[in-house]
Amino acid sequence: MPNQKGLRQNNKAIVFQTIAKFGPISRKEIAEITNLSPALVTIITEELKKQSFILETGTANSTGGRPAVFLEIYPHAGYVIGINLGMTYISTLLMDFSLQPVHKLKIPTLPHEGKDAVINRIVEAIEKIIILAEVPREKVLAIGIGVPGLVDTKNGISKFSPNLGWYNVPIRDIVYQRVNIPVLIENDVRCATLGEKFFGAGKGVDNLVCMYVGTGIGAGIIIDGKLYKGVSEGAGEIGHTTILDDGPKCSCGNKGCLEAIASGPAIARRAKELIEKGRKSLIYDLVEGKLEKITGEIVSRAGWSGDPLALEILRDTGHYLGIGIANLINLFNPELLILGGGVMQAGELIMNSLRETLKERVFSMPAEAVKIVFAFLGNEAGMTGAAKLAMDFAYQSLGLII
Repeated sequence: MPNQKGLRQNNKAIVFQTIAKFGPISRKEIAEITNLSPALVTIITEELKKQSFILETGTANSTGGRPAVFLEIYPHAGYVIGINLGMTYISTLLMDFSLQPVHKLKIPTLPHEGKDAVINRIVEAIEKIIILAEVPREKVLAIGIGVPGLVDTKNGISKFSPNLGWYNVPIRDIVYQRVNIPVLIENDVRCATLGEKFFGAGKGVDNLVCMYVGTGIGAGIIIDGKLYKGVSEGAGEIGHTTILDDGPKCSCGNKGCLEAIASGPAIARRAKELIEKGRKSLIYDLVEGKLEKITGEIVSRAGWSGDPLALEILRDTGHYLGIGIANLINLFNPELLILGGGVMQAGELIMNSLRETLKERVFSMPAEAVKIVFAFLGNEAGMTGAAKLAMDFAYQSLGLII
């Protein structure tokens, strides 16, 4: 059991989080929600006010007697930065103490220039957004970075990111030494999952899977309201489960991975191969005969124009994704499955065959329980979740979260 000091700290965190969740809120309402005495709530809120963590924002209409005063989080008490390290862009968000976005920034990743160049651009994004948002540097409390691939969050290391070509990169310490602000790292899809859970399609849902299909394929898993990462933080790598035993080689070294047959680059590769074998397609015209310019987006555009080859490729992609998603649903029995990433912008061109595959492969009970939706936050989910990760760290450091 917590000692007196620990109990007081817990109560303080409970009151703060209640204000964060329900504010503007009166002291009376806080007492009712938390089951703490009105006198204790008054003591705690006065302490939080003195620390400039909360502020009074107005009063309720009086029905006789003293009007209730409303409280909410003081937004300028501190800030955090969330970064999504994508293959195309480094997307950056500066968020205030009340979890509201203040400024957003996007700069090219250019991963072909190498690890050091990419990290230089991450640092550049951090310095730039602080200046553009016009916030005091000393009030930036933490930075969260979503990194693709396997990560060791405890030691701040990108263990293996095949698409970036990173192995055992101590990104947390490198960035911290450059900016002198606490840095946390997490897998990029798990960051996006946190973003959707707290700010997007997953709000209010405690058991969900969020799957992203883009340059790579990965899933984030929320069980009983908490991010599930696995014993060595490898959970959710659905993109590296085998779908075709004799399929194409994947960037991870295996053959037939879901990522190797259903990601954006895989869609582009298949289109290129089929056109080179003589198949006629609008895709060829869209890239003016330069097959190396084919992307998943180009295939999708051709599909929306009714191109038979593009429709065939997207239909097959939906089938393969359906197999992977069926495995997730049968394994985790989620209430909600969120689909995001660039490939999913093909919408019904993929979803029709995906749904057909799910009907064939998902057990009836989990199939009836799950709702499948598209991600709400789009490309902003990763940086939003990374900022939430950083703010949770900041709250914890200040004793404002249990």
